[in-house]
Amino acid sequence: SSPMNNPFFKDKITSLGDYVAKVCAPRCADSIFRGVEDAAHPLIPPLGRAWRWSLLKEGEERAMLDNFRKRGLPYVPEGARLSPGDWAALAYEHRLPGRLLAWTRLPLVALWHACQGPIKVAGVVYVQPVGRLAEAKPADPLGGKRASLLVPANLPAGAPPGTVYTCHPNPRKEWAPRSLIALRVSGVMKRHLRRDLERLGVDD
Repeated sequence: SSPMNNPFFKDKITSLGDYVAKVCAPRCADSIFRGVEDAAHPLIPPLGRAWRWSLLKEGEERAMLDNFRKRGLPYVPEGARLSPGDWAALAYEHRLPGRLLAWTRLPLVALWHACQGPIKVAGVVYVQPVGRLAEAKPADPLGGKRASLLVPANLPAGAPPGTVYTCHPNPRKEWAPRSLIALRVSGVMKRHLRRDLERLGVDD
């Protein structure tokens, strides 16, 4: 069935004030946010989205990340001091397929992302309470058996302030835990919400 018919998407944003009220509600306290411009796209890390990466084994993924680190060291100040978790986040921002998903602690930034794309397509802001997540080990962000929260000690250049990441043990599986909240943004509302966000200084 279409995601729009799924009760998972029953929370709809009717205005910027409505959104602010929802994300300030107790159930969204201490949460991270991810805005997606097309609500039909499931939460799957980059490694699981492309068919050509579907057979990549964990050892090969680690080797790819290690090669990225070796090649990137000359271009990254203090690169030798960065943890593997920092390098995994940097690789994500440079579009290297991996098992991370980027989130933000700033709900207005997430809403801005959800309001991108064509107005005929509904967006969504995912809200994930942090207390439901384990903490990823910076020394081995790929080694967990549960979805975990990765907070880089050094935020990659180009990543918006407030960016954090979730690390997924099975990057080919859609992530949809019961604790996840989805706030739907209709295509019709995107234009109005973008205008209001721009008035608040949230833009490109």
